Amino acid sequence: MKKSFVKILTLCLAVVLIVSCFAGCKKETVTTETITCAASEAGWKGFEEVGQELLDYAASFTDLNIEWVGTTGEALKLQLNSGANFPDVIFGNKLSAVEVVRYANSGILIPLEEYITKKNTPNLWKLFEKYPTAKSIITLSDGHIYSLPSISDFEAGAYESSFFINKAWLDKLGLEVPETLDDLYEVLKAFKTQDPNGNGKADEIPMSWYNNAGYSYPEVLLSSWGVSAKHGTWDQFLAIQDGKVKFAPVMNEWKEMVSYYGKLYKEGLLDMECMTQNQASFNAKVANQVSKVGFYWNDANISANPEEYIAIKPLSADGKIKPVLHLHPLGITYANTNMFEITSTCEDPAAVMRWIDNFYSFEVATQLKNGMLGRTFYEEDGMWKFNKPEEGMSQAVMINNNTLISWPCAELTEWFDEKVETTEVQKSYIDTYKLYEEYIDDEIWPRPYYDTADSDRISELTVDLFKLVGQKKGEWITGKADVEKDWKQYKKDLKNLGLDELIEISQKTYDRYLANQK
Repeated sequence: MKKSFVKILTLCLAVVLIVSCFAGCKKETVTTETITCAASEAGWKGFEEVGQELLDYAASFTDLNIEWVGTTGEALKLQLNSGANFPDVIFGNKLSAVEVVRYANSGILIPLEEYITKKNTPNLWKLFEKYPTAKSIITLSDGHIYSLPSISDFEAGAYESSFFINKAWLDKLGLEVPETLDDLYEVLKAFKTQDPNGNGKADEIPMSWYNNAGYSYPEVLLSSWGVSAKHGTWDQFLAIQDGKVKFAPVMNEWKEMVSYYGKLYKEGLLDMECMTQNQASFNAKVANQVSKVGFYWNDANISANPEEYIAIKPLSADGKIKPVLHLHPLGITYANTNMFEITSTCEDPAAVMRWIDNFYSFEVATQLKNGMLGRTFYEEDGMWKFNKPEEGMSQAVMINNNTLISWPCAELTEWFDEKVETTEVQKSYIDTYKLYEEYIDDEIWPRPYYDTADSDRISELTVDLFKLVGQKKGEWITGKADVEKDWKQYKKDLKNLGLDELIEISQKTYDRYLANQK
């Protein structure tokens, strides 16, 4: 696979593409300026036929000459930091929120809001009118927009950690679906001692997760005490309650959570490798041909024996507290940030924005996310329907094999089963989400952009704060230390490491996010 290549589309090819399938998309008429577009090299999987087709299609709505440049995150940052010879535009979540702020402040990324108008970008304009939170979340403290999002109102797809339990094991042992943490404790003891998989071996793992996971993170159990927060990678352990930003690892509910996990670990009811295993190890256990894991959470049922497992409602700590579940901010803000930026080397940003606006239309967005009409879709009675996958291949794999990088685009539920067939994965999310919708917290840390100075300071603060949180969490769960004895000093240590400053900065940033919606 080449790391860099140039594809100059002829006007004839573009007209054929547009007239034949995509009459609803705008064709940009400008000079033949060449625009270099950096995108994820790893995202161009397969690349040959499928990749070429998708990249040609993505470039077909403009007379700008599009030069796609495959890159890695590190290589791109080296280019940007060099101050010269960097690309005109950046596609596909290659920059973090901190980096967007930093490169915007240095002048490498340019403001985009002056090009987001009803005339210049009608699709994006309409979406921002419909979902003001999407515009709010991408507006920096200086009032400018430097990065475009993908936009989705599919809330069911933003829920990450469903609770899955082996119903076949419950039935075999004559047990009910647990509703409280005490119920779960009794079920896990039975899973450990009564050979529910029936292979005559004591190989059952009653509960498993892996630390800092994207979709099976241990902090999901905070929901049992009415707190919604996620680990520190993106969400910084922050919880919002009545408009106030809180740091979950110093809340009493955190102490209750690690104490409960510690109890399970001590009795062999929690995976002994939960603090050290990676995603591959965790997935391998869940996907064992003879079921080994009794209880886990994930965004989907990933068991090798999915018919044995069911999703269950979140568990109450005491039968009285109503659980409150965390949702990916995409389900609250409708925007998944950092999907597209324009740099200062671009000579005609208005034309580029007119081009990119097509990506937010139904025809373009649906194909960039799911594959091309004629390859993964066919049209029948005005509806786009999915082709039947090859034998032995799921629909999800077929779609994945026919898509490339992450794009700035849209996914709207009003299109589902009106314009395009709902995918099997989307249907499963919808079915599962019905269990959890009433428990979703309406106050979620939305991952807003910090301003420049604050962004740098947050990066400094979280290094030591997160290190201590992770260290003590591991020690308390595995029994190497006692949370009751350590708790007071632990909170004092976090305070000395700058916790109050982190909360103060985050509160100011959250308040600005709310104000931007007005």
